[in-house]
Amino acid sequence: MPGSIRLFLPTPLYEGAELSATPAQVHYLAHVMRCAIGETVRLFNGTDGEWEARILTLRRDRALLQAERQVRRQQPEPDLWLLFAPLKRDSTDLVIEKATELGVSAILPVLTERTNTARMNPARLQTIATETGETLRHYRRMAGRTFTGRRRGTVRRPAAAAGARAGGPAGRAGGRIHRRGA
Repeated sequence: MPGSIRLFLPTPLYEGAELSATPAQVHYLAHVMRCAIGETVRLFNGTDGEWEARILTLRRDRALLQAERQVRRQQPEPDLWLLFAPLKRDSTDLVIEKATELGVSAILPVLTERTNTARMNPARLQTIATETGETLRHYRRMAGRTFTGRRRGTVRRPAAAAGARAGGPAGRAGGRIHRRGA
């Protein structure tokens, strides 16, 4: 299907822009989707909307894409933040994936006394959010979403508790921090 492939590129998108794909995206285009030069893909960056782009070059180690036309304007991002205590690896991955699907704009892991920080990889969490954003076109309810959840750092437990009591991080209107057994 032309244009059914969506890629997230964190660079400005505009008509005529020539953009390089990441090595993982090159592998996806060339080996998984078996794209050819001249085929179209969709690009988004979270600020400039969704753009149709043509593959100019596709080699083993690199791909060059040219943005041709804007398909969808950027929609306002909901200001919904998720603070969570990291869980075991697969469970944390699922939290990131589902939060991105639901439209969370900021994902903040909260380090507690019992958090296993050695197993938390911030780059991996961002990759999961980005890949989920690339596949959202296939979810009927989320069609056209042009942003991904962003990790905005890590919160230490006392700061999170103080922020929740004072209206949330940085003065945000917030809910409560629930603690089991308290």
